[in-house]
Amino acid sequence: MMNINNMGVFISELRREANMTQFELAEILHVSHQAVSKWERLESLPDITMLPLLAETFNITVDELLKGEREGQTERSEEKTKVEVFVGDIVIDKIDQAKVALKELENVQDILEGIAPLTKPKVFEEIIEGVNIDLESISGFLPFLGAEALGEIIHKVIEEGDLNKVDEGIYPFLKAEHKNMLIDYYIAEEKEWDEIEDIYPFLSANQQEKLMEHFMSHWMKDELEGLYPFMTLELRNSLIDLVITRGEYEMIESLIPFLNAEQKDKVIDHAKEEGVKKRVMENWAPFLNQKQLKKLLFDNL
Repeated sequence: MMNINNMGVFISELRREANMTQFELAEILHVSHQAVSKWERLESLPDITMLPLLAETFNITVDELLKGEREGQTERSEEKTKVEVFVGDIVIDKIDQAKVALKELENVQDILEGIAPLTKPKVFEEIIEGVNIDLESISGFLPFLGAEALGEIIHKVIEEGDLNKVDEGIYPFLKAEHKNMLIDYYIAEEKEWDEIEDIYPFLSANQQEKLMEHFMSHWMKDELEGLYPFMTLELRNSLIDLVITRGEYEMIESLIPFLNAEQKDKVIDHAKEEGVKKRVMENWAPFLNQKQLKKLLFDNL
């Protein structure tokens, strides 16, 4: 398992074991001593082009460097050599060869997560083309994926039809076009609120409104309840009109904490006119002001 956060600490340990100063290591690597200092303080990471030279300097493998720890000599198998070849191809900009080398590796996702922070975005995206990424543990890739790669992931999710497989950490990284694809899918498949609530806070106002209007037009009451905190004044007014038209006053108990004074007055007035039972309306009491409470109680004795 890769642990890229350990790399800086590991470099520091290796340098001290070799009785080498930051200046000396920097000279070997042809970088500034400030760069080495930042690696060791975990403020930045070395570029992937540094890995082969770092590994050679400290007589370790690139795989050990990526993992941030030494392995026993017996564990330095052919697989480690394959990792060296893969990284080496990236370093000399032979991306097609690197993609071929990647197919020969085990634990591909771990290795890709290890090199992602060290690799230029365009190069990384090219390398992962065609790689079968586990959607449930994609969080290690998210900051390094561009719009095209993310779009492919969303296409795959929609194709497989199982949104629960996706790491919810993906949502802040999605572009508007990807979110629109998901919304259209949710609407077409009439997905329930529990499959939508994770992405909802990351939608634009227009995208949220589109989902709400869908739930209202299909009178999906359970889904609407999850949306109360996000509704605009206009949408709440539309929902109140629907509740009144349908006589679904039981819904007001969960909706009323989100209504303003004018909206509460409207609900109370219509409920009284239609003779809604007192046992239904008394559940609204904790959210009413004195005037509204008086109207509710004294006019329904």
